[in-house]
Amino acid sequence: MKLLKIEGGNGFFRMEDGNFLEIDKINKEHLLAIINATLASDVELDAFDEDALQNQAQRIVYKNIAEKLQNLASRRQEYKDESEKLFQKEYDKYSQAAA
Repeated sequence: MKLLKIEGGNGFFRMEDGNFLEIDKINKEHLLAIINATLASDVELDAFDEDALQNQAQRIVYKNIAEKLQNLASRRQEYKDESEKLFQKEYDKYSQAAA
């Protein structure tokens, strides 16, 4: 699934409904949805290309989000393992307290 794309000189991100919106209109709810999508499955991002993005604000936002998502995607299994370990510790703790 493609989350970020560059088209017609503008950067776009995929919203939860599948439509794309200009990257400079992103808010925290959109970011959370993109992060969750990145953690859930393999995603695609158009590579950052400064020359392809005409708007300076979009360049900055697109570059930063793309870098963070690429880092997150490369460490997805690590995050999953760590969260499962934390959940298991809490599960064990409450299981012993109930027994």
